[in-house]
Amino acid sequence: MIPTSECPFRSPHSERSIKYVEKALQRRGGRKFLLLDRDGVVNHDPDNYVKNLSEFQLLDGVLEAIAKATRFGWIVNICTNQPGVGKELMSQADLNEIHMYLRRRAEDIGGNIGEIYYCPHQHGSGCVCRKPQPGLLYAIGKQFNMTQDEIRNAWFVGDHLRDICAGQAFGCNVALVETGHGHTFVESGNIPESVIVFRDLNELVDSLGVTQVE
Repeated sequence: MIPTSECPFRSPHSERSIKYVEKALQRRGGRKFLLLDRDGVVNHDPDNYVKNLSEFQLLDGVLEAIAKATRFGWIVNICTNQPGVGKELMSQADLNEIHMYLRRRAEDIGGNIGEIYYCPHQHGSGCVCRKPQPGLLYAIGKQFNMTQDEIRNAWFVGDHLRDICAGQAFGCNVALVETGHGHTFVESGNIPESVIVFRDLNELVDSLGVTQVE
């Protein structure tokens, strides 16, 4: 069993993402943060988990969305529950391989992904990093020394109610995409008024690119 005291976990960096994070850390104030859930937002979310690279299928337009966000000046990070590791359905090495592949695919078209934080613990573990708890988001905030204004102006993008809960607890803007499980919650009508719904990540990034964040 993986101790919850070791959470959150951080996937390895590419050479380019190391420089990307270092540059973001050197700036203070006025930065724009885009925080993404992974399964259902970045890639297809099968019922039995993504367990290895061969099962990892990117959603249409996601790499382009990350590249656009990078050009628009957003600092992109990922916060994801990965209980398949805790259930020993996959290893941390398998997960790291997936995330390195994702980084490099985004980099190939001009995008950057900073940190990829993940929680490997199962439901009921009591881990404060497992969404709907906001521990993964707080880890990003702490690492980047985010100001209150930066937190308030940041966006967390998910496809599940647990993502909404985590983002609201963190105190940032929250968006739900209709990919993954998002369409189910939209159809149910059980979405808080403060949550903005987008068709997919590409539509959201286009909106942020032309919208002044107050």
